[in-house]
Amino acid sequence: MYRDVREMSEVFLSHNSRDKPWVRELHQALTERGVTDVFLDEYAIDPGQRLVPALEGGLADTLMFALVWSGHAASSRWVAVERELALVSHLEGVTRRIVPIRVDDTPMPGFLKLFTHLTARTASTPHGQALPALADRLVRSLAKARTER
Repeated sequence: MYRDVREMSEVFLSHNSRDKPWVRELHQALTERGVTDVFLDEYAIDPGQRLVPALEGGLADTLMFALVWSGHAASSRWVAVERELALVSHLEGVTRRIVPIRVDDTPMPGFLKLFTHLTARTASTPHGQALPALADRLVRSLAKARTER
């Protein structure tokens, strides 16, 4: 399941480790829908590999930066680093889509409000979309991003 992070990832899943169980379900839902180039740290980064170069490699040429946004993500230094790298990549025209995915009611920082977000159905956000529908929307957005390349 490990892959060379120098290969292009179509989707980079940014998240805090406390949200990992839900993110694993999202990863599986995406792969079941044919999206095989998904950067999820536990599958894409080898043990002992340096984190920052691995994250930079995972973000290089990614089409979609999917940020799983929660109270845990809001207080995470690593998520902040990934967010900043993704924003730079987006401004440079490399990353085509930044998609915040809310899994609780934590307010999003200013610049994330510029991007259309999704809300997942969780215990904290029962009004959100169920995971299959959310994954379908991500796949449709990814298909459009592929044509923008």
